[in-house]
Amino acid sequence: MNIKPYLNYFQDYVQAFMDAAPAGDLNFELKKEHSLRVMEQARELASYHGFDPQSCFLTSLAGLFHDLGRFEQYWLYRTFNDKISVNHGLLSTKILHREKVLRKLSAPDKRCVLLSVLYHNRKSLPRTLAPGIRAVAGAVRDADKLDIYPIILHHISRDSKGSNTITLELEDANEVSPEILEQVRSGRLADYHRMRYKNDFLLLMSSWIYDLNYAYSCRRVLQKGYLDTIFAMLPQNSLMHSLRDSLLAYLQKYAKG
Repeated sequence: MNIKPYLNYFQDYVQAFMDAAPAGDLNFELKKEHSLRVMEQARELASYHGFDPQSCFLTSLAGLFHDLGRFEQYWLYRTFNDKISVNHGLLSTKILHREKVLRKLSAPDKRCVLLSVLYHNRKSLPRTLAPGIRAVAGAVRDADKLDIYPIILHHISRDSKGSNTITLELEDANEVSPEILEQVRSGRLADYHRMRYKNDFLLLMSSWIYDLNYAYSCRRVLQKGYLDTIFAMLPQNSLMHSLRDSLLAYLQKYAKG
């Protein structure tokens, strides 16, 4: 259960892209640091919720490799927008297969890591997943969201000169797509593919609370004040205030678990 060889592989794999990147292009560095933080966040979550040592290891490993496809995606397409390029979760699993990265794992452990990586960016986890795999995949999905919140909020803030690549080249208009708003108001995850405005991305992130799998994650979102930050950047009206209060109440309920 030594993660160091996998960390060494990851560092070498990413460094090749960073060495070939144009001067001043920090997107590979951003994704490298994100992957390392997700690995640590996933490990911390797994430990907090009492995962056994092997499950903790697999959770950390899947966290490390969840975005492995992002580097090839950006190299080939110069975007992180799956809608106009490639599904980066699927690409990540293809690279793990191609590079035989997980060859020393047992077949069940390899399947757990691959499925956790494959499903980390899907709208929801398949109901047919085995409980052990669901536990790991859910932890990785939560850890990914917990790290993405502050990144996107920084790049989307009104006074930021953030990267349009990070915010998926969405329109910077003080508008909200009615369909996205209705999805969140009805207690559903907003549809990534329906986003048009940066405000839609903010609403999408607010709806992520419906997909958090662990009380640890709900507590972190509350402690960091991410919902308050999100709604401070959205149009200020009674509808948005009511939606914020509803989402906070939901989060507080599930943070008690």
